Amino acid sequence: MERERFAWKCLLHALRPYGPPEVWQSSFGPDMETALSEEEQALLRRASGIVVGTAKLDASEGGLLSIFDLLDGGTPGRMFRPDAVERFQCPAEQAVRPAEKQERMQRCLEGLKAADGRIEPALEVCRQQLSYYPSGIPGVSLYQKARLEVCLACCMREAGLESPFLLVSCGLPGIQKFLYTISGKGVLKSLRSRSFYLDLLEEHLMTELLDRLHLCRAHRLYVGGGSSYAVLPNTDRTRETLEACLRSVNQWLLKRFSGALQFLYAWEPCSGPQLKNEGGTAYQEIFARLENKLNQKRNRRFDASGLTWLNSQEMSDPERECRVCAGSSLPLDGDDLCPVCREFRDSSSGLAAPGKVAAVCRAVWEEGGTPLTLPSLDGQDWFVYMMDRAQADRLRAEQPGTVVRVYAPGGGGNADIPLPLGAYAYTIDEKMATFEGLAACSKGIRRLGVLRADVDNLGRAFVSGFHRRLQSGETGSGLPLTASLSQQLTQFFKVHLQTILQGTEGPVEPFHLVWNEAGKRSPRKAIVVYAGGDDLFIVGAWNEIVELSVDLYRAFRGFTGGRLTFSAGIGLFSPHYPLYAMAEDTAILEDAAKGIDAGKNGLALFGLELLPDAGGSVRHVARHLYHWDTFIEEVVTEKLYLLERYFEMDRKEQNGRGSSFLYRLKNYAEQLDRTPGQTINVARFAYLLARMEPKKDKRELSDLYHEFSTKLYQWIKDAESRRQLLTAMELYLNLIRTSQEKGEEQPYGE
Repeated sequence: MERERFAWKCLLHALRPYGPPEVWQSSFGPDMETALSEEEQALLRRASGIVVGTAKLDASEGGLLSIFDLLDGGTPGRMFRPDAVERFQCPAEQAVRPAEKQERMQRCLEGLKAADGRIEPALEVCRQQLSYYPSGIPGVSLYQKARLEVCLACCMREAGLESPFLLVSCGLPGIQKFLYTISGKGVLKSLRSRSFYLDLLEEHLMTELLDRLHLCRAHRLYVGGGSSYAVLPNTDRTRETLEACLRSVNQWLLKRFSGALQFLYAWEPCSGPQLKNEGGTAYQEIFARLENKLNQKRNRRFDASGLTWLNSQEMSDPERECRVCAGSSLPLDGDDLCPVCREFRDSSSGLAAPGKVAAVCRAVWEEGGTPLTLPSLDGQDWFVYMMDRAQADRLRAEQPGTVVRVYAPGGGGNADIPLPLGAYAYTIDEKMATFEGLAACSKGIRRLGVLRADVDNLGRAFVSGFHRRLQSGETGSGLPLTASLSQQLTQFFKVHLQTILQGTEGPVEPFHLVWNEAGKRSPRKAIVVYAGGDDLFIVGAWNEIVELSVDLYRAFRGFTGGRLTFSAGIGLFSPHYPLYAMAEDTAILEDAAKGIDAGKNGLALFGLELLPDAGGSVRHVARHLYHWDTFIEEVVTEKLYLLERYFEMDRKEQNGRGSSFLYRLKNYAEQLDRTPGQTINVARFAYLLARMEPKKDKRELSDLYHEFSTKLYQWIKDAESRRQLLTAMELYLNLIRTSQEKGEEQPYGE
């Protein structure tokens, strides 16, 4: 209680200079009834000195400068408006009225008053209201500045002033294998449950550690995408608690998942001067030593006891294995499911329901259906139920002590713990669509599209992106900068992603492959399988996947000002194609996109093809590989839209020159692409174009034909334009092609 009170007082004192004095007095009294002692004020000043350094704060004008503009020594110029955290906005060069900031601070103070001295609700109020409120440190919100000052002051109060901080890093290696190596009927349900479980497990373990150490969430720097960071007091008790609790958690994970999941952890003590980067490289060296410790553990994941346990396991039934995870060490039920996979399958229905919260309970709740199981820090089972918030409140009242905590996946009240997920699922007949249902929603050929995307050079951005600013002394520690960058990326991939896919609002106009549908807004026919801190795995109708990938690119470019980019691979598959193979094939395309050149920022579509190289050898090549702007402007807007316009008018005029002619054009273009320099193919291409010429009495079609044939003949003679034309033809033929494949005649929902 004393620790919470100290953190509460530090938070109010950190915020007080930013609000009108009369408002603070009306909310908390003339002395705020929370006066810090001289010793406590000295700790808070030290903490502020580490966060701010010697930089002069100026938050009197403007909004929050974009953290992305500061990367690699960039000049800040664009700013966010002081809006609520869930509002999707792209920073711009704009004026911010003082009244906007006053209104936001007023909302924050109202929430702080309602928190009534409780630090966790107070921090959540600040996160919701002040994440876009300027602190005076370029790129750093008042929420980040204040919570880090609280964190560092609490550490120094516990551990003294010499090396008082313990930077802790945790990770979940093997996420991709845990997610994408499953198979069988209803695999999408299991996949979504596993993805949700990973997000929840990371957040749960960090919350458990902070609770066990009696620390607030201000100490949590970042959680998501398989990595977690925290700043804790550097005391014997902290280190002993971490070692004992995380060893217990890993024993639990080992027994439950047979080594598929493990919680790696490492820590590094540090001082205020090191966090302030005194000496020029001290801050980076902390993280380098921490990463080295984690790498050593990644290379030696299991200790002697873990290896002994794994080697002692016997098959439950030598002739059977789980039809989802292919495991054989756990007993199987009549459906050939192990207990873990059955749990993921049976709990999936509640995950798609909007407005639900995840309640962590100490005991089984008989009315709640099948729960997900999480470890406590002492190795016991805790149970997670998806329920309405009213149900959680009733359970707390009727069975006190049963509900440990409540996570709000969609954002919730100040008493809940936010759990951003990036969860979006297209529904058919009010049920989450299946792979078959998504493929059947495609335009043209019924194929499932799979998108894998990852931010380019993100590790470098975190390690050295702010190095020049730290060296120049324009800020104190790098902590507020890296924490702000982490928060913004999490907001994009976990929160704003849903707004983009819903397609009903947002700063980006939806992209479409069909020229006369450009700008049309509607929910995307897709399902987010996994959205980490910087990467994505999304499945959906193939054309919608291509389109929404461009939506995401444009939104990310606007959000980051182009200072960060991402590369993506998009594969088209039969809905019955094995999931692990979809994941592997699309990962190869993603790698090809990242290898487009040193700048990355690429997109690879469809798959690899066998093509001859200059030396005559045959090799696998990603033919449909482009930078994003090239794909948007030259492949789609220039070439695909012209194909669509011409053949649509040709069809309306009943000219009789349909897709069969386009297939021949494509065939000649492919021959020329494989054997460059063969002029005979160019001549055949020109001859075929001439045969398509409409009659003179069809004036409008004739005019469009002249544009169409002239440009196609120009494009076919240039290697790069020809490659773009082939991609446009591939897209168009898929858009007009029908499928007669058995089982793809109607949508399905689970």
